Amino acid sequence: MQLKGLSASRGAGVGAAKIVLSAADLTKVQQGDIMVVKHSNPAFATGLFKASAVISENGGMLFHLAILAREVGVPLVSGVENACKIIDEGKVISVNATDEEGVVTLDD
Repeated sequence: MQLKGLSASRGAGVGAAKIVLSAADLTKVQQGDIMVVKHSNPAFATGLFKASAVISENGGMLFHLAILAREVGVPLVSGVENACKIIDEGKVISVNATDEEGVVTLDD
């Protein structure tokens, strides 16, 4: 299964999905994980330094997390509807944000 969105920060990553709905959830994110968020929160920036990629349900090229992701070189796909509900916590997924359209692959 593939989910699509906008490549807000270019690159690719593979890792275990971690759903981050609040700053308290950041403790779940380990080095190389893929952080899945509903919206941007300035506190989520700390997760960028561990994540291999980020998936966001909302946002675009100019939202806070996308700008920071570009600064630190972490791929980010934004506008992925219902990502926090569709993606299973802990499942290894891949993110490809190398083209204008970002693709999240959930299949093994």
